[in-house]
Amino acid sequence: MVSVAVRNSLTSCHDWYVDREMATRQAKLGVRNSRKQPQVVIVEPDANDYTLLPGQELQIIAFGDVAQPWFNIVEWDGTTQVYLEDAVDYKVMQGIQELLCGHNRQPSFWETPEGGAKNSL
Repeated sequence: MVSVAVRNSLTSCHDWYVDREMATRQAKLGVRNSRKQPQVVIVEPDANDYTLLPGQELQIIAFGDVAQPWFNIVEWDGTTQVYLEDAVDYKVMQGIQELLCGHNRQPSFWETPEGGAKNSL
């Protein structure tokens, strides 16, 4: 089975997709924020960010066509970075709602009080 990645010029986040119906394998990872502050979840290779407020959770569903998708996770200072391995596409869900890149984004994560960049990927 062959999948073709297609560029979507309408969005700057996760700007490629495949026909998820053609993906024969799936893997799901749940992330829950048990901290008292917002937690940023970054999904690679796209560097798409999703912010969880205290007590919130999301699920990352990865789709694969040849190999079973899997995840590598890196944690630091209120940030969870999830690397998708052997995935051709993915979606991020909160309950039955698919989340868009920048969900709940907090300006304090990306900028200093002076307006300069604080965190970069």
